[in-house]
Amino acid sequence: MQLYRASEISSSETRWRGENATGWREPAFDRLVDAFNITMDPAERVPQRAQMAQLLTEELPSIPLSYNPNAHAFLSSVTGLTRTSLYTTGRVSWNVERWDIQ
Repeated sequence: MQLYRASEISSSETRWRGENATGWREPAFDRLVDAFNITMDPAERVPQRAQMAQLLTEELPSIPLSYNPNAHAFLSSVTGLTRTSLYTTGRVSWNVERWDIQ
């Protein structure tokens, strides 16, 4: 999500720091990211991510040429990790307080 935030546009004012190399600005996208970052309920976060994906699809600020998969390995003794925590929040440790090691 940071790749397309207006605050992440590289410029001389930011000493060429920032993740948004495309320079794309979309206030609606920034508002969705801000809301997503403070929303705790996974049921609310899924529609927020869908709206972000819709904006990215409609505006097309970039065309990815490859996909960067994020593989996560876990010991079989770790319990409490769910697919929901991996795919709805974007953070592997979303429900870390529920994990246990047997």
